[in-house]
Amino acid sequence: MTTGRAPHLKLCPASGEGVHKWLYYAACRCVEAGLTNDEAEEIIEDMMTRDPNPPSEIMMRCAQHVANAQSGLRDGHRRMPLKLPK
Repeated sequence: MTTGRAPHLKLCPASGEGVHKWLYYAACRCVEAGLTNDEAEEIIEDMMTRDPNPPSEIMMRCAQHVANAQSGLRDGHRRMPLKLPK
């Protein structure tokens, strides 16, 4: 398992209690920590309380975070400026 750059992650909830939301959170933290998709997948899959469904679910969440970051989205929502222009 990759441990040198692995971020501290909250524990994954039980199946049916928010694993999908946790998966996106974990993918974001791993990508932000500079892990490769393969490293992130290994860490996340080890922590998940259910099998990825579809099997590509983890990789899809990592790619989604990267795409959102590149387009100015955060957690699927466009970033708003701290102050509105006058």
